[in-house]
Amino acid sequence: MRAFTKTILLVAAVLTLLFAVTACNRDDTPAPAPPAATPAPPAGGDTAAATPTPVVPDTPAPAHDGPPRVIRFTSWFEHGGHFGIFDETPDPATSNDFEIDMMQYENMLRVMEQFNVEFQVVSVGDYEAFGDAFLAGQFANDPIGDIVWLASSMMHGPIMAGQLVDFNTLRPAGSDLHGARNYIRPTVEVGGGMWAIRNNSPNAQAFFLGFNNVLGERIGIADPVALYEAGNWTWDAFLSMARAAGAAGYHGASGWIRDFAQGFITANDGMISTPDFQYGLDHPNTMEALEFIATLFEENLYWNDPEAEDSGMWDWWALSTAFANGDVLFFAIEHWHRGMVDTQMDFRALPFPRGPNGRSGFTTTGGYEVGWVIPQGVEDPQFVLEVIEALLSWPGDDLWILQEGVRAHYRPSFMTEGCLERNIRIANEQLRFDPGFPAGIADRPADIMIAVFNGTETVASAVEYWRGPSQEALDNAFR
Repeated sequence: MRAFTKTILLVAAVLTLLFAVTACNRDDTPAPAPPAATPAPPAGGDTAAATPTPVVPDTPAPAHDGPPRVIRFTSWFEHGGHFGIFDETPDPATSNDFEIDMMQYENMLRVMEQFNVEFQVVSVGDYEAFGDAFLAGQFANDPIGDIVWLASSMMHGPIMAGQLVDFNTLRPAGSDLHGARNYIRPTVEVGGGMWAIRNNSPNAQAFFLGFNNVLGERIGIADPVALYEAGNWTWDAFLSMARAAGAAGYHGASGWIRDFAQGFITANDGMISTPDFQYGLDHPNTMEALEFIATLFEENLYWNDPEAEDSGMWDWWALSTAFANGDVLFFAIEHWHRGMVDTQMDFRALPFPRGPNGRSGFTTTGGYEVGWVIPQGVEDPQFVLEVIEALLSWPGDDLWILQEGVRAHYRPSFMTEGCLERNIRIANEQLRFDPGFPAGIADRPADIMIAVFNGTETVASAVEYWRGPSQEALDNAFR
């Protein structure tokens, strides 16, 4: 039985409009009101086995009248599995966890019958095409999905233009989103609104440091996981290991510079912007992190292509896959980066080391994705939210499915079970949200470091150069 239709939308022409400068409202929809209070960061705690079973409303929501309502899940890649949506009965030969897949599949069939709906997973070209398609759909009052996976870099324009439904305005009876949040939770609450949500399963969408275990053993470097577990994983320890790799003819570190900079800033209790939406890159802790990264480059410990424009520091693919050559000791990646290259290299997952002023333990910023949004123009968004909650809520005591289902999904990305659990712990217990993400200034640390690497600016002068444009973006997003 086919439970939904897979659709691939091919975008023939790229629109010249970009999200970061979207300032006009679709159909004169007013922009969100100014914030009434400082927004709370997203909940990041792991859902323990002792979490109370969510209360399912006694009276099921009414089914959609007439032909089945099609609920479209749209992203730039196929993302239906995160909601337990399957196009056919799971196959034990190909399932990561057949028992869980079958339970999710049967739950999907129950929801389809209860609400008289069908599901459609829509993949819109690639990342760039997705952004253009979302914007084009909003301007045409024809959203590309009923619920859409939107990235942090794409949040500024839609929030400013009033193109997203505020989940605070949707109050289905018995909604877990506005209650215990056992299985659904907000991820972006800014400007007085709740703009994005995700399920409350373990989150592995955080940048971490990979450690090349084979190279470490070859050089004679002890596994830094022991330092992390003992609370002694610091910048000094990291730098000494990176220097040992450099002395042996290898690279100490690699990764897309934006992700690398964000990791070290957060690990030193720095910031991109403050909780009250002020420019934060001039914070002493942030400046200290940027100077530390400059040291890595000055000592030729950071992998780069000196012949490429901007030292190759905007070459996402090259920087994100450099570790695959086996000559880099530490690399900043997300769990799925390893799948981009054909390698079975033995590595360990670590958080970024704690900086001299890191007082909140080992921490990191979030990954590129923010969460699911409901675009303005979607028919009956409250009904859509009810269906989403039904897909994520389980009768009885089956909340463990949210836990084990995600672990089964991410397990192939990690070399050891310890690495998987450590990364989930980093993401859930130590993930930090920065308002600079939805404001569109997440790239500023990279802009600063590239100028420093190219010798055109110092850290201090580059931080000052970006003050005006960054504050303007923050003001536009949240004032």
